[in-house]
Amino acid sequence: MRSVAGIVAITASGLACAGVEPVGIPLCDEGQLRPLPEASCELGEEVADYKRDTVLTVWSYVGSDSPRLPLVIGFDSRARVESVCVEEAARIARKARDRLDLAIRTLRALPPGPDCLAGRRLDLAEDFADATHEWRRKSRRRPEVEELCFPGQQRCAGWREPVCALKSDGSRKTYPDACEACRDRSVTGYDEGTCEFQ
Repeated sequence: MRSVAGIVAITASGLACAGVEPVGIPLCDEGQLRPLPEASCELGEEVADYKRDTVLTVWSYVGSDSPRLPLVIGFDSRARVESVCVEEAARIARKARDRLDLAIRTLRALPPGPDCLAGRRLDLAEDFADATHEWRRKSRRRPEVEELCFPGQQRCAGWREPVCALKSDGSRKTYPDACEACRDRSVTGYDEGTCEFQ
């Protein structure tokens, strides 16, 4: 008979793994996977667009919770999504896993893919990783401001409240008022009040 401490240890280790195992998501069976498409098909513009739209659909559900998602899509004889699974060794974060089921249902409802995908499969792990990296890079926006500066905006007679201006290089600087800030061609906009960090 196992000791209580042993049972607790086994249960705890099971719970620790529960956050990353793809429970409820079908795992790919290597022996039953459809063949990959011909290189001329997979590298074609139509399939590249289809891949991008598919990855974007999945990304809209799971976002950055899973930077690399080893998803495999199988197509039927009419190039419709027939099966969706994840590679056997996949480790998926809990948040992404919870939303991936919805993403898979959406993929199954998509219109047929390009004809050359009929009876084939697409492995999206690298496409997802590349797209995630690119979207993360693009999402690092410059800081925003409440008011923008426009060319010729220099009429603020009598208003002398300090502003925290945002320069085109991303730095901030306090100016005595909005007019003074917007006279500086490197300033793109400003917030009322002084800058907290200079």
